[in-house]
Amino acid sequence: FLMPLNSLDSSQDFPAQIDILLVDDSPTDLRLLLEMMRKRHLEISVALDGETGYTQALLLQPRLILVDVCMPGITGYALANRLKAHPRTRDIPLKFARDSAAERAINCSQYQR
Repeated sequence: FLMPLNSLDSSQDFPAQIDILLVDDSPTDLRLLLEMMRKRHLEISVALDGETGYTQALLLQPRLILVDVCMPGITGYALANRLKAHPRTRDIPLKFARDSAAERAINCSQYQR
C-alpha cells in the first residue's frame, strides 16, 4: 500500500494502522524497499522529504519509520531529532536506511550548508 501525503485529503479515510513510513528522496531506494515490503502485506506510506515525513508521522502514527540519512532540506538526522522531541512520535521506532558510513559522508556533503 502506497499513500503519499499529497494524495490525501480530509474526505479520505486513513487505513487502520500504517505499519511503516518510508522517508526517502530516492525513487530507486524506495522502489527496492517497497518491493521487499509488498510481499509481507504491510501498510506503507511514503514521504519524499523530511518535512513531509514529519507531517505524515504526526498524522499517521506508523509502527516504524525508516529514514534516509541524506536528503535535501531536513536531513534524516534532523528529522529523527524532531520526531523524538514530539510527544506523538517520540516512542515510534525509527531506523536509518542508508549505505555505509563512508558512503553517507560522501553523499551527504552535497546537502550540508
